[in-house]
Amino acid sequence: MWYETENINISNLSNELKNIVNFISNNINYYEGVSTASGLGDILLLKSSCDDNTIINWNIKHLIDYKPFPDNLINIKFNIELLQILFKKEQLNIF
Repeated sequence: MWYETENINISNLSNELKNIVNFISNNINYYEGVSTASGLGDILLLKSSCDDNTIINWNIKHLIDYKPFPDNLINIKFNIELLQILFKKEQLNIF
């Protein structure tokens, strides 16, 4: 899982943070390619200009250092949930 490579010991986290880590892990694909959107503004612009067949390749890496731990995990979860509202599951490739 992605958090094991970052040396995060989830057994020391609160139940809420454990749930967030598991949510993120369950919604990540292991894709190695170019991101088509990165920030929320980019995602909203893409939503307004794409069709239902457009694949959204969204890289969470830039959000890991965007805020300090654990706020970065909460931010990533929020962004994934927003993507799931805006796009169909088949369109999303979150890595």
